[in-house]
Amino acid sequence: MLRPFDIQEQLSHAFMHMIASCAACTYTPSPRPLDNEGVDATIRFQLDLPEENETQIDSLPIEVQLKSTRQQLTRTEKGISFQLDAACYNRFRKVNVMAQRLLILLHLPPDQNDWVTVEPEKMTSRNCVYWVSLRGAPKIDEGNSSITVHFPEKNILTPSVLNVIVEQLSKGKMISHA
Repeated sequence: MLRPFDIQEQLSHAFMHMIASCAACTYTPSPRPLDNEGVDATIRFQLDLPEENETQIDSLPIEVQLKSTRQQLTRTEKGISFQLDAACYNRFRKVNVMAQRLLILLHLPPDQNDWVTVEPEKMTSRNCVYWVSLRGAPKIDEGNSSITVHFPEKNILTPSVLNVIVEQLSKGKMISHA
């Protein structure tokens, strides 16, 4: 039987797979070596661009680190606060990587029975998925084991938002930390 933490991890993958699929992207969980590097999965898009279009990129990976919590989130003027391991933060703030990297946070209700409800006419999942890019974020002081990351409340990840991200990336515009 899976522990609640393991269930949260599986749900993070399931939600991201569903969002990516609805956005016409592929979603591939990472093998253990990449997972050890902080990349839990890769989202890939393939645009059907004409060959003569040299101003847009038709395929690019989006590497994601998945986090989930069922704790009450703290909201500040900067957004939703989440404690992140310093090593993960430092990997995802790098600018010298070819892939866009996003930190994803699945927020679940405290009660596990409220996470997913299935009825004949609908399937409902509670709370939502937030995203943030740490690309170019400030370096943290050595010796810190974690850092508070802020997810803007408007950064709710949906298939249409993922499509906007893909469109921006296809124009060669990487998303940087705000």
